[in-house]
This record gives sequence, structure tokens and C-alpha cells, in this order.
Amino acid sequence: HLLFLVRDWSFPYEYEYGSIGGNRLLDSRLKIQPNHHSEHETVRRHIRSCFSRVTCFLLPHPGSKVATSPQFDGRLSDIDRDFIRELSILVPTILSPSSLQLKKINGEKVTCRELVTYFKAYMEIYQGDSLPEPRSMLEATAEANNLNAIMISQELYTEAMNK
Repeated sequence: HLLFLVRDWSFPYEYEYGSIGGNRLLDSRLKIQPNHHSEHETVRRHIRSCFSRVTCFLLPHPGSKVATSPQFDGRLSDIDRDFIRELSILVPTILSPSSLQLKKINGEKVTCRELVTYFKAYMEIYQGDSLPEPRSMLEATAEANNLNAIMISQELYTEAMNK
């Protein structure tokens, strides 16, 4: 399951806060248009095909005290009510036992160690001030797939040689 979490959403009159508005926004952004470059079409298809579910949740801004006050210490009274309301919907959805599922890629179970390889690949492309090109995200995923395949093959080979 891939969840796009958008914080500081400023257009609730276009797409309402929460999952309903978020999923409507996501559908509009992932819709393939005739004028899209083939690279962007590929990314849109790839996102949907890589995950069993792709959703989006829109959160409002948490409030000016949270964002600008050096004295902000986490008090709920300083956080915008709309933000608290939406967060109280989001958190149980993410952390409920029914939401915690075994991670899979291409239908195959992913171990914690393999998952770390994906995280490292994505962290590498997100370093810097600008968003990565869609192609680099696909390449990072492919590279992580290849590195995990090599790692698994090496383990199998080592096990076979030790027998």
C-alpha cells in the first residue's frame, strides 16, 4: 500500500481534507492525458502496478504556532483544530493492526533487509533541493530490485557451498 500524504493542503474547496478528497486528487493527478510525455505515462502506470493499493490523504496546515513559534512545545492547544481532527482519522487508519501488512513487491514477500535497500535507493535520489525526475525514481526501483536479487543469489550460493 502506497499512501501519498499531503500536509499543508491549501485548497479544501477543490479537494476536501482527508482520504476522500485525497483520493479524488490522486485520481486526477495519475490520470493519463493525451499530452503527457511517454515517461510520465510510464511512471503513472508503474505507480499503480507496483502497489496493491495507492491512496492519498490531505492534511491542512497545523497552524502558525506550530510552524513559526520557537516556543512551540507540542501542546495540542497550539495546533489547529482541523489538523488535529484529520490526524485523528489518519493515524488509526495507518497504525491499526488490520493495516499492518507484510510488504510485497511484484507479489513476493520483502524482508526487512531488502526493504532497507529500497529505502537507501530512494533516499539517494531525494537528497538535494529539487524533486527527482520520474525516470530516476523508476531507475532507483529497478536498481534496488537488482541489488536485492544479487544479495539473495549470493546468500543461496553461500548456503549451497557450505553444505
